Amino acid sequence: DAMLEDRFRLLANHTRGAPPRHHTLRAAIGWSHELCTPSERLLWARLSVFTAPFDVEAAEAVCSDAHLPQEDIPGALKELVGKSILIQDGSGEHPYLRMLDTVREYGHTWLQELGDEDRLADRHAAFYLRLARQAESAWSGPEQLAWYARMTSEHPHIRAALEHLLTHPGRGREALELAARMWFMWIACGRLREGRLYLDRALRLDVAPCRERTRALWTCGWIASVQVDAAGATPYLEEAVAAADALDDPEAATHALQWSGCARTSTG
Repeated sequence: DAMLEDRFRLLANHTRGAPPRHHTLRAAIGWSHELCTPSERLLWARLSVFTAPFDVEAAEAVCSDAHLPQEDIPGALKELVGKSILIQDGSGEHPYLRMLDTVREYGHTWLQELGDEDRLADRHAAFYLRLARQAESAWSGPEQLAWYARMTSEHPHIRAALEHLLTHPGRGREALELAARMWFMWIACGRLREGRLYLDRALRLDVAPCRERTRALWTCGWIASVQVDAAGATPYLEEAVAAADALDDPEAATHALQWSGCARTSTG
C-alpha cells in the first residue's frame, strides 16, 4: 500500500529526458492514477497481465485474492471504465475490456514494483489452461461455433500463457497440457505451424514420462500428419504408442495408433 501511495515516483524515474509530450502523457496517466481508490489502483496493476482484451470472468479469476475480493472486482472494473482506464467493447452477455498500451504499461510498472508479476502470470496461465480444458471438452458438441468465437478471441492470451509456462522453470508439464489441449485451434482453425512449434518446444522442455507428455506426443504427430509430413510424424507417434502402453493409458494409445495409421496411409 505504501508503494501505491508513493506519488509520481515512477513518473520521475521514467520521464527524465523524454520529449515534452511524453511528460504530459505520463502526468495525465499519473493524475488518473491519483483519482483511483487503492483497490482500483491494485486492480489496474494486476489487469496489466492481460496483453489483449479480457472479460469479467478472467479478471475475477486472475486478479482476486484476500486483498482484492472477487465480489469487489465487477464494481472496480465499472469504476475503471468510468475513469477511462478501461475501454469496454460490446454490451452483450460477454463484453470484453481492454486498456490502451500506454495505460497498461503504466499499470505493469506498478505490478513490477509490487513484486507480483510472476504470481499474476502464473494465475493468468492457470485460468487459460482451465478454459482450454472446457473448450476441448465442448468442441465436438452443439456449442462448437460459440467456442470457436470465444477461443479465437482468447488466442493472444493462450499465446501469452504458453510463453510464460515455456520460459519459467517447473512449468513444463502445464505447457505440455495447454499446447496439447489446444489441438482444435491448431488443427481445426488452421494454425498447424504455430501449434507444432509450441508442442515441439514443450516436448523438448519436459521429457519426463507422464500423461501430459503422451498427449502432446500424439497431438504433435497428428499435426505433422495433417501437414503431410509422415516422416516427421512417425517418431512422435511411435513414442506416444510406447508411452501410452507404459502408462496403461488406453485413450492415448487409441489416439496414437489412429494417427500413426493415418501417417502410414499417406505414404501408401
